[in-house]
Amino acid sequence: MSDSGYNPAGETHEVTSVSDPKRRQLLKAAGVGAIGTVGLGATGSTTAVASSSEDLVDIRFQNRPEPGDDFVDVVAELDEEYETEFLEIRAFDERRNELTAEVKTVSLDSDGDKRIQLTESLEAGDFVEVMLLEEGTDDPQEAVTGKFSAVNETHIEFREHPAAGDGSVEVSAIASDEDLEDGLEIRVSDDSGHELTADPIPVHWDPYLLVELNDSLSEGDEITAFLQPEGEYDPDAAVRSVTVTVSELQTTVEMPTRPESGDEVVDVSVTVADDHSDTLELRAFSSSGDDLTAEAVAVEPGAVSEESIPLIDSLEAGDFVEVVLLEEGIDDPQAAVADDFGAVNETHIEFREQPAAGNDSVEVSVIASDEDIENGLEIRVSDSSDQELTADPSPIYFDPSMSVELNKSLSKGDEITAFLQPQGEYDPDAAVRSDTATVEFETSIDILSPLDVGTEVIDVSVTVADDHDADTFEVRALDMFGDDLTAEAASVSSGEAVETQIHLSKALEAGDVVWVALFNEGDDDLEAAIEQRHRPVDETHIEFQQPLVDGDDEVWISATVEQSVEDEVVVRIGDESGRDLTGDPLELRGGSWYSWLLSLTTPLSEGDEITAVIQPPGEYDSEKALVSATKTVEDAESVLTAEFTYSPDSPDVEDEVTFDASESGPAEGIEQYHWDFSGEDGATREGKQVSYTFDEPGEHEVMLMIETDGGQSAVTTETITVREGCFIATAACGTPDHEQVQTLRSFRDTTLKGNAVGELLIRCYYATSPPVADWVAESARRRSLVRSTIVRPAARLSSMLGLDGTMGGDTSSDD
Repeated sequence: MSDSGYNPAGETHEVTSVSDPKRRQLLKAAGVGAIGTVGLGATGSTTAVASSSEDLVDIRFQNRPEPGDDFVDVVAELDEEYETEFLEIRAFDERRNELTAEVKTVSLDSDGDKRIQLTESLEAGDFVEVMLLEEGTDDPQEAVTGKFSAVNETHIEFREHPAAGDGSVEVSAIASDEDLEDGLEIRVSDDSGHELTADPIPVHWDPYLLVELNDSLSEGDEITAFLQPEGEYDPDAAVRSVTVTVSELQTTVEMPTRPESGDEVVDVSVTVADDHSDTLELRAFSSSGDDLTAEAVAVEPGAVSEESIPLIDSLEAGDFVEVVLLEEGIDDPQAAVADDFGAVNETHIEFREQPAAGNDSVEVSVIASDEDIENGLEIRVSDSSDQELTADPSPIYFDPSMSVELNKSLSKGDEITAFLQPQGEYDPDAAVRSDTATVEFETSIDILSPLDVGTEVIDVSVTVADDHDADTFEVRALDMFGDDLTAEAASVSSGEAVETQIHLSKALEAGDVVWVALFNEGDDDLEAAIEQRHRPVDETHIEFQQPLVDGDDEVWISATVEQSVEDEVVVRIGDESGRDLTGDPLELRGGSWYSWLLSLTTPLSEGDEITAVIQPPGEYDSEKALVSATKTVEDAESVLTAEFTYSPDSPDVEDEVTFDASESGPAEGIEQYHWDFSGEDGATREGKQVSYTFDEPGEHEVMLMIETDGGQSAVTTETITVREGCFIATAACGTPDHEQVQTLRSFRDTTLKGNAVGELLIRCYYATSPPVADWVAESARRRSLVRSTIVRPAARLSSMLGLDGTMGGDTSSDD
C-alpha cells in the first residue's frame, strides 16, 4: 500500500436530470436528482482498477476522516477527453460493502469538492474507499479509479481469531497522522510478556496484515497484539493493544492443490470451529460470482475434513474458482464464513476486453501454472511486426482482470498480441502462451461545438465500430422531450470515425437541451439510440416545466447555468410577498443543468404568483436573481394534474402492488400514462392501472407522468416503503428467498390475512419484530438458534397443517 500526500485540485460538477414518459433513456443519460457538493485535497492510497481511462480521472481524500464523521470529503476530477460526461462517486468499506447514503456526481464543468454522506458514523478502526463509477454501477470491481483511507485514530484488532497451530496472526492496524510521523510497529506477546513476533512490522494503515510468529500457538494461550514506538521490544510502551485467547479450531477452507483442466470437482480442506451451532455448506463460484456447484457439500461444526465439491461443468484452462463456506441455504459468496480463491493449474492468457482504437492499455486475464510461477513469467504486448508495446512488464501469478499499460495508443486495424514470456529481456519468440486481437473502433459520439442561442448547426464527432449488423447509420438531434430537431441528418458508415454536422430545423433558444444520438437508419426514438450525448444551450435560464396547481407542495423546474458563471449559485422559489418557499435550495455551478421536482415548505394556493430564481447563495431575494420565471397558481380542476393511489398501502417484498392513476385529471384528452419504478432495473409500465412487484425491501421512488393529445404533460412522484416481510425469519435464514421464510410468508398470506384476528397479529408483528430481527442478524449463533428453535418448527407445523396453502402436502423439508 502506498500513501499519497495532499493533492489539491479543482473539478466541475454537472447535475442533469429530466423526465419524460417516452424517453426513459433521457433519465439515465441525465442522472436524475444527482446533486452534490464536495471538498479539496486528498489523503489515501490508490485503488487498483482495471481501466485504460484511469489517467483521465482522479479522486482523492481532502483529509483523513475522524471518528464520529458521517461523511468523507473528497476531490474528484474528470478530464475533457474522458469518454462520458459524468461519473458517480460512492464509498465502500474495506470488504467492499457500500457506505454511500447519497450518490454524488462529478462532471466536466463542475466543482470537484464533494462531501459524500455515509449510511452511519465512522469509528476507530474503520477503513473507507471512495470510487468513481459509471452511472448506475454500484459494483466496486467496475470502478474507474478509487482511493483508500482510514479513520484518523490509532487502532489495532485481530482480523481473524487465532487458532491452535497457527504460526502467524492476521491483524488490522491503523496509525493516526501524529503516530505516523513518530513511527509505530506491530509486536505480539504472550500472557507472560514474552515476545512472539518473528519480525516487527511498521504500521501505516492496512486492513489485512499477516504477522509471523516465532512459535506456533496452543489452545488456551492468551496473546496480545500491540502497537509500540519503533525500536526495542517494549510492551509497556504500547500505544494500543488487543488481547484474545487462542481457540481450539478456526473455521477455514482452502484448496490444498490447484484444480487441473478437465476436473469435475474441486478438492478442499475445511475446518469448522465448534462454536457454530448449525450445519454449513461448501460451494464453488467463478471469478464473476456465478455458482459452479452441482451439489453443495454439508459440513458439521467441529469437522476437520477433506471434501470434494462437484461442479456443473468441467474446468478449462483460464478458469478461476472461489471455494466458499456458507450458512446452510445461502448461495451468496459475499456472505462467506470462510473462502479461498484459485485458478486452474495451466498457464493461460486472454484479452478480457476487446482492444479499441485510442486505448493506451489493454485488459487481460492471466494464469501461471505452479511450474511457471517458480520459473517466473511476465506479460508483454507486441504489434504485428513484433515491436514491443508494453510500457512496463508485469510479473504474473494469476489475476482474472489485469490492466497492462502500453507505450502508445492503439489504432484501428492494429493486430496486437499479449503473451507470457520468461522474465528478462523482451523476447516474443520465447512466448509460453499468447492471445492475438485486432483493434476495433468503439462506437462513440460527442458534441464538438458549443451550443449557443441561435445555433442552427451542431458539429459532432462520431465513431462507429464495424461489428454492427447495419452498414449505414444516422446522427440526429432531439430536444429534452425526445422531439426530433433534425432538418438534415448526418450519415455515417460502419467502421468510420468522422467529424460531421447536424442541421437543425430551428435555431436553439435559452433553456433548450439537445440530445445528439446515433441511430439505425429510420429510427428517431432515443430509447433505440446506439450512442447519445446531451448538452444544454450555454445561457443561464430557468422555467417552470408544468402548470402550478392549488395544493402542490413541489414544482418541476428546469435550470441552466452558463459556463462563464464562476461562483456557486442556488435555485430558490418565492411568492409575491418575498416569502421563501424553498425546501432545500438547489446548488449549481457554471455548466450545470437540472430538470426535476423541487420540494416546497408550504403548499401553493390558487392565485399566488410564484417566482423561481437563480441567485447567489443566501435567502430568497428576487432582486439578486441572475434570471427568474414567474407563474400563477391555477385551480386544480382546470389544470392537468398527475396523481395516483396504490394498494396495499404497506406492501411486502414480492407482493403485487396495484397502481391507479384514475385521480389524474382532467381525464379528457389524457393520451398516455407512463410509470417509472426508479432503481428497479429501469422498469417502466404504461396504462392508467398497472401492477408491479418489488424484489427488494426499502424505499422505492415511483414516478407517474401523463401526457395529453395536445402535448401537455404533468408528473408526480411518491416514495413507496416496501417491507421485508418475515423480518425475524429472514434475519435468521439470511435471505427472504429461503424455503422456510417462503413457507411462513405463505402462512401469513393464506391464513392470517383477510381476518380480523390475523390482521391484528400481523400489525403487532410488524410493529415489534424489526429491532428483534436486527439483534438476531448481528450474531451467527443467534441466527442458528432462532432457525433451529423457532423458524424451522414453525415452518414445519404450518406445512403439516396445510396453513401455508399446501394442504399438508410437504412435510419432508429438514432444512
